[in-house]
Amino acid sequence: DWLGASRVAGLTISPCMLKHRARAIADAQNIPEDDFVSSNGWYHRFRKRWDIGATFLYGEGGEVDKDDPVLLEKICQLETLIENYNYDNIYNMDETGLFY
Repeated sequence: DWLGASRVAGLTISPCMLKHRARAIADAQNIPEDDFVSSNGWYHRFRKRWDIGATFLYGEGGEVDKDDPVLLEKICQLETLIENYNYDNIYNMDETGLFY
């Protein structure tokens, strides 16, 4: 059970990840795309059928491991990428009110 194992491990599963996994399972079972589409409607019905709620992480609950070497490497790559941008054009998405 991929979803259950992911949730026990504390992983965040986005709607896009869940739909992609559903399509991969359908492909593994040779179900044609005409017979199964992992659409937004499918996703909402799946959530309702399995009583899966939405969780928003914020504050300390949404914190990441700041000592993670992969994260530190990605931060270095990001800093290199944005070094030529004007600071007025760089936004902190952590401070927006955008939820999907």
